[in-house]
Amino acid sequence: MQACTGAYGLNDSFINRAYRELKAMHGSSIEEINGYGSWNKRQEVEARWMEMQLPEDVITMLAANCREP
Repeated sequence: MQACTGAYGLNDSFINRAYRELKAMHGSSIEEINGYGSWNKRQEVEARWMEMQLPEDVITMLAANCREP
């Protein structure tokens, strides 16, 4: 999704919520992410949060945000 949108798939205002949800649902992911360099932590939070969503919801988000037809 990040490659398709040319940026992030989640709005900046939502990333803190995604972080909290990810921490509550899969705390070990946060532990792993905290070991990454600061440049890609946000990217990993988004990617791992997306993995926990229903496929149809992710497809809808992709279709709404992708610049490619």
